[in-house]
Amino acid sequence: MQVSSPPAPSPAAGIFAPTPSTVRTFASVFGTHFIQPKPWAKPLYPTDWQRFRRWIANTQTDEDARGFFADLVCDSGRAYCEIVFPFLDRGNATTVDFAAVTTPVLTLRAEHDLLVPPQIAPKTAARYRYGTCVDIAGSDHLVFSGDALATTMGHIDAWIAGNRGLFAS
Repeated sequence: MQVSSPPAPSPAAGIFAPTPSTVRTFASVFGTHFIQPKPWAKPLYPTDWQRFRRWIANTQTDEDARGFFADLVCDSGRAYCEIVFPFLDRGNATTVDFAAVTTPVLTLRAEHDLLVPPQIAPKTAARYRYGTCVDIAGSDHLVFSGDALATTMGHIDAWIAGNRGLFAS
């Protein structure tokens, strides 16, 4: 089973935590998109199989990785530009009023995620009053896929059970 939702939080404006490794990975996977004219006005096409397998689905079985890869579609070039260049975004799409969020928030960090810098999820969780960061051991970027799915869902179930009293009724 696979779910096509974001695996880990993208950095909100003001959360800057790239590492040399994640910058290289991001450039390898998506870099050519950002050097074309007006990248915000063009779709971000999926990367090729070799890059996907090396940098995104690096702990998945070949079967699970191929299944996920077969379902990839274009992403929004505008959304990625807003994430990568928040200082250029006059609409402040990635600006979050963390204080206004009064319910629990869970962020996920995959142990072997080569795409999202490892500091993003804990830094994001720390900005919320009731923020929690959970590490998904053994997982790559695709925490809702393959062998990682059961572990991820177990953490989510435990987090929900532990925070029931904090959710607004």
